[in-house]
Amino acid sequence: RSSDLVNTQVLPVTGFPKESLPPNLVSFAVNMTDGTLVLNFDEPVQPTTFNYSRIVLVGGKNNDSESYTLTGGDSISENGLQIILQITFADLNSIKAFENLFTKQSNSYVKFGDGVIADMVGNPSAATNESLQAASYFNDTLRPVLISYDLDMNMGHLLLTFQETVDVSSFVFESFVLQSYSNVSDEDATHKHRLTGGLAESKITELDNRHVTLKFSLYDLNQIKIKKIATDRNSSWLVIDNDALVDMHGEPVVPLLNGINAKKPRNYTFDTTQPVLQQFDVDMDSGLLTMYFSETVDVEKFNVTAIILYDRQRNSTNFYQLTFESVATSRDGPVINVSISAHDQNTLKQIDLLATEINSTFLSVSSDLIADTMGNRLEKATKLKVREFLADESSPRLLGYELDIDSGNLTLTFDETVNVSSIDVTSIALANRQSSAAAGYRSRQLSNNCKASRGTVSSSANWPVIVLNLGEDDLNALKKTRNLTTGYEDTFLFLSPNFIKDMNGNEVVATESSEALNTTHFTSDTSKPTLRSFDLDMDSGLLFLTFSETVKVVETLKINKIMLQNASNFIANSSSQTLSTDPWPFGSRSVSEDGPVVTIELGFVDLNEIKYKQNLGTSRNDTFVSLLEGAIFDMNNNSLVPVTGFQARTQIEDTTMPKLLNFSLNMNTTILTLTFDETVNTKSLNVSRLVIQNAAGSVQDYHSSARKLTGGQNGSITSSDNNHIVVVNLGSEDRNEIKRRRMLAINSFTSFLVVKASAIKDMDGNSVVDIPDGIAKQTALFVEDESPPAVSSFSIDMDGGFFILTFDETIRADSLNLTQLTLQDGAFKIDYNHTLTGGESTQSDGIIIRINLTVDDLNEIKRKHLCREVADCYLLHEYGAVRDMKWNAIEE
Repeated sequence: RSSDLVNTQVLPVTGFPKESLPPNLVSFAVNMTDGTLVLNFDEPVQPTTFNYSRIVLVGGKNNDSESYTLTGGDSISENGLQIILQITFADLNSIKAFENLFTKQSNSYVKFGDGVIADMVGNPSAATNESLQAASYFNDTLRPVLISYDLDMNMGHLLLTFQETVDVSSFVFESFVLQSYSNVSDEDATHKHRLTGGLAESKITELDNRHVTLKFSLYDLNQIKIKKIATDRNSSWLVIDNDALVDMHGEPVVPLLNGINAKKPRNYTFDTTQPVLQQFDVDMDSGLLTMYFSETVDVEKFNVTAIILYDRQRNSTNFYQLTFESVATSRDGPVINVSISAHDQNTLKQIDLLATEINSTFLSVSSDLIADTMGNRLEKATKLKVREFLADESSPRLLGYELDIDSGNLTLTFDETVNVSSIDVTSIALANRQSSAAAGYRSRQLSNNCKASRGTVSSSANWPVIVLNLGEDDLNALKKTRNLTTGYEDTFLFLSPNFIKDMNGNEVVATESSEALNTTHFTSDTSKPTLRSFDLDMDSGLLFLTFSETVKVVETLKINKIMLQNASNFIANSSSQTLSTDPWPFGSRSVSEDGPVVTIELGFVDLNEIKYKQNLGTSRNDTFVSLLEGAIFDMNNNSLVPVTGFQARTQIEDTTMPKLLNFSLNMNTTILTLTFDETVNTKSLNVSRLVIQNAAGSVQDYHSSARKLTGGQNGSITSSDNNHIVVVNLGSEDRNEIKRRRMLAINSFTSFLVVKASAIKDMDGNSVVDIPDGIAKQTALFVEDESPPAVSSFSIDMDGGFFILTFDETIRADSLNLTQLTLQDGAFKIDYNHTLTGGESTQSDGIIIRINLTVDDLNEIKRKHLCREVADCYLLHEYGAVRDMKWNAIEE
């Protein structure tokens, strides 16, 4: 009792009261919710002496158990047997980071090192040999809360700070949403992005702690950039669903709700990293270039001209820079599809050995190509090799064509560049109907006969549009064929697969026989035909006119508008010949069908007139032609361009020997008419080379014997001008010798002509074709001698007693009747006369007859004083006194 103590005598200690035993931990309790350890000792201790770093929390008695040494702490307990230790926030979260440490009573142990705490006299606690299990354990019941977060768009991650350690393995990425505003409607998917799950596309990169780095998957990062979310701090809002994660004791996170407590980042780091082109693919079949970037890029900043394709990585010889016609067809994203324009595709295909296969396709880009959504320009790339290359496997297709029949150009448009060197023009045909089975079907297959550019060829470069220059043969054949390629309605085209190939060797799509392609545009022939050249063949009598195109010969040729002349311009002594329209064979005619070359067969009149003129058509230097307006028209009725004095390209001289076609013999006029097949030079006539005989072969009997004509003073001559008809006037000797022969030239059956080669020549000096004896030509026309003979003169010899009668033609001597002859002294006034009573003719047939007078007649003549002189000597004969060889009686 206290009262007793007061009265009791106080005694001092007799010995030193030294206490040396250390305090020992007897038991402890754990509260993970408030982060405390309740430590119970076997004696009072001083909390101010705590050395927290000597306290080790252990997950079991085994040495290999998880453990954690405290780094600090605090206690507000008073000195005593029980001390409450407040675990630091850092230590508490570090402890929670362990999966098998202080998560339940069975893994909650404590192990003290020396000097954790001291008793009331300063004795430090001793180290424990064994770990002491918690006598009581209270689990963590608080939900984790996101205190703040940092958003780094450059590195592509979120740094999340919770108030406690969270279980990283519990993260549900689909429960995290980044959005542009604090409140985004459920329907607005363009301003928010929920992270994706599956296949660990998002990864936590730090150990379990209250600070967690959530690295976006590349897909999520690109989607965020595509949607233009989180472009700065004010457009970055985080929403977390309550199932997004749990703490180490399974407590779910406190959610961040859209429109309620969505959170902006504490710190925001802008994206400053340049995007990188990582790889690319090329599909030449579809014309697609696919580019793969390291991050989302902004298509609005796409500059296609920054792309250059090369044929090799080193020592490139071929390259091509894309043009603005190619466009990006993708939205913002890490993969950009570029639709290569038709122009760029075709130009690429045009370049040999560029982008034809994987080893000839390399790409360079400059930083101007594109930027990411934050404006960071692309890191330039040099000659990346294509990853995947798809060659062009599509057959080229003819889209349409245009035919210009005026210029002769056929323009074909394909859907891609074609290889002009692969053209086989014979695999294309133009037709007048869409189907080959249609009525009236006509077609023309083009030719590849390129000789003298007459076949169809192309001068185009490799390109989708090529121009076939129709050769003259093809163009003229098209024009010649009626109702073919005259307009849109009769212009159709067929082609076979062999016609052309693309640059990868794919054959063109053929047109079916019933599906010919109609022209998309047709240009009519409006050009007037022109004369290109002309040739004159005087040997065959042909005139060749070569025009620039097919002309309508049969219907439009006007022969009489063609004139041959000997000079380009008319001057003095000019010669010309306008062709005759007389009926053939006299007039000239065309022997050609419609076509570019008109062959005119010169009529007999024209040909011989030309030859007659001697200074026309004898050589190229005197051979010119003029064609008047309307001389001929082309197939589209365009009139010829008139020509004046166009010189011949060639002139072929007449080397053909003239032929005697026929002859006529007029014995009444004693004219021999020779008709040749061409004009002959009458000056070259040698009548001595002409022989008249009574049969094809000569005979030796005198009255049937042949007569070779003679020239000279009394010989046969011609006064004809140069012509194909030559009139020979038989000389007195020839005609009388012919008549003397009683079986020669008395009718057509006894009139034949032998012509020696040198008898006459044509205008070019060609000798006439020989008509030899044995095949002498019979007269075509014979005129008998119907003229009576006449006495041309007479003389009398009174001494000799005879007189001589000279006739104008041969007379038959045996026809002479002397009693019909009377001598008289005057022509009109007669005093004396004497009619002969007889006498004797001493001559044979001929023009001269000698008559010997009888004695009686001579004496009587003398008696009557007749024929004493010329003045009183006249002869009178009666009708029939004598007859010629045709028995024509002399007239009275």
